Amino acid sequence: MAKLPDVLAPLAALNSARKNAAEYYAPLLASADPILQLGAWCALLDRGEVSYAQYPAVLAMADNPAIRDRAYRSFLKFFDYGPAEQVAATETNRLDEAERRAMAAELNGDPEQRAASLRELYLVTGRTQSGLAVRPQGREPIYAASDGSFRLQVTTPAAVAAIEVSDDRGNRSGFVLSLQSAKVMRRY
Repeated sequence: MAKLPDVLAPLAALNSARKNAAEYYAPLLASADPILQLGAWCALLDRGEVSYAQYPAVLAMADNPAIRDRAYRSFLKFFDYGPAEQVAATETNRLDEAERRAMAAELNGDPEQRAASLRELYLVTGRTQSGLAVRPQGREPIYAASDGSFRLQVTTPAAVAAIEVSDDRGNRSGFVLSLQSAKVMRRY
């Protein structure tokens, strides 16, 4: 490609759009920006373009929820049960025991145990003020998006969950939600 004038030099990046996914995302895997790195790995896993040489890097990141599910599904798709088992056995504070049990049950061909484990996982969505911290039952908080929406996963064998909402000034409100009726049972 001919050298572009300095004013047009940023357009040279468009040439990379012609590459396949593995070539396009390769430079992003080494990016200093962790969000770009994570996005590149997710894209490669979604497309099934992770090479065997990249498996150790993927397994090292399996404690990240964005990588975990994608890696697990990608390994199963290509019948790589060993790495899939490693992902399923990954210990981390951010992952739920029910999720681990569901993955292990799937690997063991036990649909009843997988279903029982998945029955303990709930998705809670809602709307509050933008930027507020939303914390389910003692876990790390997530922050409401710019439109105030939030989405979090709750794991519990009980039919209720406690959710706390707080701001940066220390103001807090708590809610006990019925996970069956999706209604607020009480505030605290």
